[in-house]
Amino acid sequence: MKNSWKNTLTAASDPNHYNYYTLRNSFLYGKNRIGLAAGAGGKLGYSSIQQGLTTLYPKDAWMLTYTGKQKENNLSARMALDYDLSAKTTIGFQYLATINDPGSRDLAKVNINNTASVTDSLLINNCNRNLGNSNYLLF
Repeated sequence: MKNSWKNTLTAASDPNHYNYYTLRNSFLYGKNRIGLAAGAGGKLGYSSIQQGLTTLYPKDAWMLTYTGKQKENNLSARMALDYDLSAKTTIGFQYLATINDPGSRDLAKVNINNTASVTDSLLINNCNRNLGNSNYLLF
């Protein structure tokens, strides 16, 4: 890709129960013996998770319902720089970075029913998870 450039910008929205947004950009540039590639992107917001499961046992049934609010926050970036020493030899470096801040609020309910389909027991699990990490690479 000699003596040219290209830029791409993407924006998206996921209109689920809570909404989250995505924004990405990619840039490529080539001039004589130098090549540059850069990009960045991220997500911000929450998504909704819902699941159900029925487990049948000989004398009872367990009915699980799960609802969750999942945090989608993350950011990533990359940059690469190349230099053509000759027509067959290129040197360069690349830098990558990611920052993630996932988490969720979960509610799981298990109804334990008897053979008459009447709830004998109810198990409730309410959970908050906050996780976060960052990675940086240079090679």
